[in-house]
Amino acid sequence: MWLDAGAYAVAPFESIWNHITEHGVYVVAGKEPLGEWISDQALEYFGTSRDYAMNLGLCGGAIVGLDFNNVNAIRFYEKWGELAQNTKLFISAHSKWAPDRMKSLWVSDHDEQLIVSSDPRFKGHRSDEACFSLMLRDLGVAPVGLGKWNECMRSGY
Repeated sequence: MWLDAGAYAVAPFESIWNHITEHGVYVVAGKEPLGEWISDQALEYFGTSRDYAMNLGLCGGAIVGLDFNNVNAIRFYEKWGELAQNTKLFISAHSKWAPDRMKSLWVSDHDEQLIVSSDPRFKGHRSDEACFSLMLRDLGVAPVGLGKWNECMRSGY
């Protein structure tokens, strides 16, 4: 299990271990629309439209629980490693003034020539967290709801 440094227990969390044992993967999704927090490159990689992604919740990275006796956990972990090697998917982005196209344009922090998105609904790219949402979808695994997480854990962010 990975826990961010800001994550802490507020109640016994046997339910998390039980979920990991039953489903193989424990990743939490909130109510923020994925479509606001995922790059055009990641949408293209996963064969998904921004409109479709607006109906999915953005996953968080405060906890990732994997049971390596479960095929879904193994596939999730392997895909995570594969995507980490892709310099266009696990990125951060900033808004750059672009008077020739629009008021501003989202570009990669590492390569300002890489336009991350010009969609006005786009708020930024959440690196691996944004990809988690579509990785789970492709595995047929539902993310854990934020309310379930909050029954026993919190994050200091």
